[in-house]
Parts: sequence; structure tokens; C-alpha cells
Amino acid sequence: MRAAIYCRVSTREQAESGYSIPVQLRGCIEKAKELGATVIEEFIDNESGAFLERPGLEALRRKVKQKYFNIVITKSPDRLSRNITHQLILRDEIIKSGAQLVFLSFEWQNTPDGRLLMNVQGVISDYEREVIRERTMMGRRTKVLSGKVPLNSHIYGYFYDKKQGTYYINEEEAEVVRNIFNWLNNGDGINGPMGGIAIAKKLADLKIKPPRRAGDSWAKATVYKILKNRAYTGTAYFYREKKRKIGPNAFEVTKRPESEWIAVSIPSIISSDTFEMAQKKLRENGRKSIRNTKHKYLLQGLVYCELCGRHMAINPERQRNNKIVPAYYACPTNRPNDRRFYVEGEDKSTKCAARTVPVGLVENEVWSYIINLYNSDENIVQEEIKNSYKNAIPDQVDIKVAIEELNKKEERLLNKRKKITRWFREELLAEYEAEKELKEIRVQLLDIEEQKRNFQLQLENLKKEEDGISFVIQRIKSISSPEIMSYEEKRKFLSSILNGIYIKRTDNAWGYGASKKITLDIRLDFKI
Repeated sequence: MRAAIYCRVSTREQAESGYSIPVQLRGCIEKAKELGATVIEEFIDNESGAFLERPGLEALRRKVKQKYFNIVITKSPDRLSRNITHQLILRDEIIKSGAQLVFLSFEWQNTPDGRLLMNVQGVISDYEREVIRERTMMGRRTKVLSGKVPLNSHIYGYFYDKKQGTYYINEEEAEVVRNIFNWLNNGDGINGPMGGIAIAKKLADLKIKPPRRAGDSWAKATVYKILKNRAYTGTAYFYREKKRKIGPNAFEVTKRPESEWIAVSIPSIISSDTFEMAQKKLRENGRKSIRNTKHKYLLQGLVYCELCGRHMAINPERQRNNKIVPAYYACPTNRPNDRRFYVEGEDKSTKCAARTVPVGLVENEVWSYIINLYNSDENIVQEEIKNSYKNAIPDQVDIKVAIEELNKKEERLLNKRKKITRWFREELLAEYEAEKELKEIRVQLLDIEEQKRNFQLQLENLKKEEDGISFVIQRIKSISSPEIMSYEEKRKFLSSILNGIYIKRTDNAWGYGASKKITLDIRLDFKI
């Protein structure tokens, strides 16, 4: 007997509720052995349960779809998901595969009563999450309106006093902040005004500990974050942005009007004049910068590493030993960063195994693929896009058949309810028997209603996906002459149909002469 164990914990749950992966695993493994499992596979996530896109859960779903497991065990329904609709989707997938779904928190059976109990628990879990979120937000806003700092943003140069709800100056770090502004505006006494890279290098050379979120290195971005933080002038602003989570690792951020910002006074480290002078200097440096002006790349900003998911950086074409080294894509986690300076003198970050890929090769491969789609029949293009889409698109026919079966079952139950009511009126059925039958029918009807709502949601999502595919096909087929399109036209077109391009080298060739032997896996993530 094969058993799957799914455990999930988010950072907040670990801190607030004491949930831990080892505790969940221990209980699930004991249950699996008790049920007679001889093969046990573990699927673990350390992410929020508000979204289905989780590595461990996706791996579990793939194996469930293959009908690999006899049992799926988890601590409770909210470990699968905190969203009631998602719980129903996952429950139906597991049951449809023929596997038994087991929870540690309560005995669950695939019966009308059991499904209703799970639905109720899911609704309560969803409600509790929203109530906690709302109370937390209200508490923080009340603090800000009373002139207090609601939480520690870990601003470099300050200590946070949680009890008083305010910052006070960390003199050692504050001196570093003053130096950074002074070096940008006036220089360090040896050199003239310095840029972000020069300041980062100097700080690393002086063995100055960087901000906690920067790890053990100074970078230009870290320096610029300090230089652009107006809080150092004595005023911290809150509610400047609206932040909404739209995915497991994705947020939508929109700026609020300045009139909605709430100001809180904190001790100042620099004067307003010093800050404004620094902003003027940064704008001047930006105008003088020549980065990205010599080279243009068709897929710039669209290419990701298939292994680790990060944006791939471009090393531009250059000359080395009287030979031209072509531009290439490199995963930033696998390349030395000459703009990041380590206090201890070495890069201790984890490396990605991705290898470099010539820019020209990727551009040719992608554009040739687009031209091939342009010249293909629309049905072939549709299949290609579906196959490249990272999420499997469900079968509309199966969903409609399932809804039809539920409608038939609902009709049978309604007819049965009418008969029982009539038999009771005609005194052919005792009152307690009628109540028992009607209660069971009511539970089954509620369960059918939930299932139909779930399937309807899947149909709506499917319609959106199909509309997205149609849009991409129309965009591809609307190209007039792909062979003679300008660089700007190609870039604009690719940006309109692609979220990203994921690449991975699959060859074993090495050295400068290996360009003709390079083979790639390229996956296009279309905007559908």
C-alpha cells in the first residue's frame, strides 16, 4: 500500500501557532503505518495556504493524477489549503484517483455528512484567516494614527522600541548613514563625489557590517536604498502603497495619493537639505549613466533560468585576447557579482548549476519558433500553446458531464423529498423516519450545491484560459511580415504575448568553440 503525506507550514503559522513540519510528519507517518502503508512519500511546503501553486502540492497532485497512491494523509483540511474552494478541488482530485483521504485532526469519511463537516471546517478556517488579517490591519493603522511606529521595518541606523512604538538612533550605524550621504555629495576627502558602487566597495573594505537584509555584502542597490529613504530626515511615512498578494510569490503594488500618507515623527540622522542634495546628485548620476545604451537585446527582461526561476542577466559582447566573446545569458546565482562587495571578502551564497547560453542562439531559436507558429494551422498553434502552458488545462467535456450527473442526482433527491413529504402526510411514514430521511437528503443537496459551485468555478477559469489562448493565437496570426519586422516591433510583440522564456542547457560541450554543439530546452510561458 502506497501512502502520500502532505505537510505545510507558513512562517507566520510557525511563529504564532507552533505548527512545525517535524510534528506534522511524525503524526502522519504513524497514521500511515497504522493503516498498513509499506511505501510512504513525503510532500512538504513552507508557504502560505492561500494559493494552490506550491511546489510540494503540485508534485503531489501530479502523482495523484497518475493514481499512484492508495492513501493521502495530512494533519487537517487547512494544511491542504486555507481556501474552501481549493479544498474542494483537491478533495475531488484525490477521491477521483481512487485514493482514501485521511486527516489526523478528525475522522473523515467520504459520505454526505463527512463532506459537509469538511466544508464547514473550511469555511470557518477561511473566516478566521480574514478576521485575523482585518484585526491586525486595524490595530496597525490605529497605532500609526496615534503617532507610533506599528512594526519594525529594520531601518538601518535605528533601534526599534516595540513597547513605545518608536525608533531611536543606533549611533554606530547612524554614523555610517551620514558618511554615505557625505561621500555621495562631497567625496571621502581623497576622491571627489562617489557613486553607489564606489561607496559599496569602500564600506566593504572598511569591514562595516551591512543592513540585516543585505546578508554579508554591500551592493549599489543597498547603498541606494539608504540614500533614497526620507525617514533619515526625521519623518517616516506609512500607507504610501497598497499591496495585494496575487500569487505565492507575487504581489501587486499600487501607490496611494500623497494626501493619504500618514506621517510619524522619528529622530533625524541627516538634515532635509543634505537629503535633497543627495537626490539631486542621484538624478545627475542617472542622466550620465551609459548602461544599456550600447547594446540592445530582443529578449532582454524576458529570459529566466529554468533551474532556479531567477531572471537571467546578460553579459554583453566584448573583446578578450584579440577575440570577440559574444553576449551570453547567465544565471546571476552562478556568476561572480562585481557590483557586490563582501565584508569577509568572499561570496558565500548558494550557486545555481545553470550554464551560460549565447544570447544570439536563444533569440534565433525563439523567433524561429514564433515564425513556425505563424505559418502553422490554428489548431496546431492551439495545441502547442496548451503544451507549453505550465498549468494543465482541464477538459471542459469532463466538467460538463460531471455537472450533468450532479443535476440528475439533484433531481432524483428532490423527487424523493416530495415522495417522503407525501408519505408523511398520508401517514404512511412515521415522523422520526421522515425527519431522518429529509435530513439526509438536505445534507446531500448541500453537498451537490458545493460540488456544482466548484465545477462552475473551474469552467469559468477554463473560459478565461481559452480566451487567453485565442488572444495569443490572434496576436501571432496578425503579424503581417515576421521576416522583416524591426527590432522594436519584435520586442513589443514578444512582450505582448509572453510572461517569460525559461531556458536550460542540455549539452555537455565546453569552451569557446562549443557554440555549434549547444542544445537547449526552451519553454515559453504565454500570457493566458
